[in-house]
Amino acid sequence: MFGWGAAGRLREIVATRRASRVVLVSGPRSYQASGAAAQVEPILAPLQITRIERSDAYPTLEDVARGRRALLDAAPDLIVAVGGGAVLDLAKSIRARFDVTGDGPDTRLQLAREPVDAIPLVALPTTAGTGAETTQFAVLYVGGIKHSLDHPGLRPEFAIVDPSLTMSVGPRSTAASGLDALAQGIESIWSGASTPHSRRYAGRAVRLALGCLERAVADGSREAREGMSMAAHLSGRAINETRTTACHAASYPMTVRHGIPHGHAVALTLPAMLEFNAGATADDVLDGGGLDSVRAKIALVLDLLGAADAAAGRQRLLDLIRRLSLETTLAELGVGGDDLDPIVAEGFNPARAGNNPRRLTPDVLRAMLDGTW
Repeated sequence: MFGWGAAGRLREIVATRRASRVVLVSGPRSYQASGAAAQVEPILAPLQITRIERSDAYPTLEDVARGRRALLDAAPDLIVAVGGGAVLDLAKSIRARFDVTGDGPDTRLQLAREPVDAIPLVALPTTAGTGAETTQFAVLYVGGIKHSLDHPGLRPEFAIVDPSLTMSVGPRSTAASGLDALAQGIESIWSGASTPHSRRYAGRAVRLALGCLERAVADGSREAREGMSMAAHLSGRAINETRTTACHAASYPMTVRHGIPHGHAVALTLPAMLEFNAGATADDVLDGGGLDSVRAKIALVLDLLGAADAAAGRQRLLDLIRRLSLETTLAELGVGGDDLDPIVAEGFNPARAGNNPRRLTPDVLRAMLDGTW
């Protein structure tokens, strides 16, 4: 359900599901600041509501365990999640059944044989970035290390994308969220799992983000907000089919260790990764379609950017990030030297790196992070 004021359509879902007990998952500030509370509370007021509020900046195992206990106690007919990607991921995770084995770097999350409770989930994003309302995976952190749950049952049954709920997001957060949507679209295109179907979603997401993001940051106009909400949603649909690649993998420790917003962290390696992937050779290509497939995908990205070659595409992305008044290097954010070691170690996710069209090495990733590549 998409459109200005679409949040009010939650009433239809509550009525259709004949819900009397609801678990409401929200953020500590966005629920009120976005205007969601003003629209959602009157709809839920006649119902028995159990409230779960995200306590950390990102979903932790502790938050999920606490939410899971509340969910089981409440036995709701419906889960309603209102917030950014972290809130939506928390809501997805609390209805999942999984075991945690090992500890530290050996920690593993193993979904149960029947992994998701049959409680319908309604997702209302208050940011335009992750597209989490339409994906089947959820990120959570164990001991500061990122882990993912991935199962079709995690995908919300209902997505209500109301651009009005993003109006209160400030310029810097709008920029970071929007860059996440842009990066998801670009990474989905060059992903090893990319298909013609996923590229249609991803291409539309990239076009919308390039056309709307700067205006959304500069004046927050209705048209620009609508465009970015759709860009985020479409990028979510794209990565739900393809998953993300090395840029996203490298971003997570930047966020956890240094507080860099997720979308900004992803964008820090996106320009260099474009040029790197464009240089794939027969010796390091990972795409199952070979070099011709990689070149076709990179050509599509460059066409969307209006760039003649990969170097120009890299510069276009750098210029965009600067016009959004965001830093383009970790050094500008005060991160360098020995700080880069754990980012490389924790950000070199084999699945995401393996989804990259060109084989990435830790040394090359470090060079991208310190600005020498």
